[in-house]
Amino acid sequence: MRTLLTQLWLLVWFALHKKPPKPGPPPGGPRKPGKPAQQHGSIDAGAGLTSAQRATRDLEQEARPTGVTSDRDVHGKLRETERDVDVDRVRKDGKLYFQEDGQLVRVLSNGDGTYSVVVSDPSNPSGNPTTTFPKLTEKQLQSRIDREYWNDYS
Repeated sequence: MRTLLTQLWLLVWFALHKKPPKPGPPPGGPRKPGKPAQQHGSIDAGAGLTSAQRATRDLEQEARPTGVTSDRDVHGKLRETERDVDVDRVRKDGKLYFQEDGQLVRVLSNGDGTYSVVVSDPSNPSGNPTTTFPKLTEKQLQSRIDREYWNDYS
């Protein structure tokens, strides 16, 4: 018990007698907002990239499907192939909704109580969808409409 009280007393004493920091700039000089405190790797002055950023960019370019240029196109192409949605049919025959962020949502019944959905950004020059949903249930669709994630165009 005595050891516990001694430890508690030392803890309180150190907390009360802690020295405040010295006035003035921090060691190494003041930080400038928006600038890293330490630079890692050589800098490519033309592109404004470090060697690590350049390597990351190069790896991302290698992994990108052919003919795809933006991150949203990569995501859309991956979802389109993974989820097996007939994007052209849904875009042609689906009911139009829109999202708050300006993306267009096309919804088409699969005939089995589920819906195929294609979400696309009209400002995307490639025209690729942002994402797709192959089998959205009636409940999931109605939930998105009720919560006003998707608003009826009419």
